[in-house]
Amino acid sequence: MKQQNISFALLAALAGALVLCAGTLAAVISYNNINTVPYAFTRHFVSELGWTAASRTAWLFNGSLVVGTMAFLPMMIALGRTTQLAMRLAIPV
Repeated sequence: MKQQNISFALLAALAGALVLCAGTLAAVISYNNINTVPYAFTRHFVSELGWTAASRTAWLFNGSLVVGTMAFLPMMIALGRTTQLAMRLAIPV
């Protein structure tokens, strides 16, 4: 596989990770539960950040999950092609 494609795949994965982190951080900051208990990873499930009644930026969290995970797609394709090529050539991975 071309080095340029692998570099693009890695950059896309990095961008996806940044989008996921930014969306999660924005949702944690604006989390506003009915009992006004601040969000804590030890007390709440992450899925509560996507609940529209608890967070004003639930749409941002949910959207970042979609966009962020889609950005990992080029890396998964590159990984599959690289692994397949290595297996064809009988090179230990």
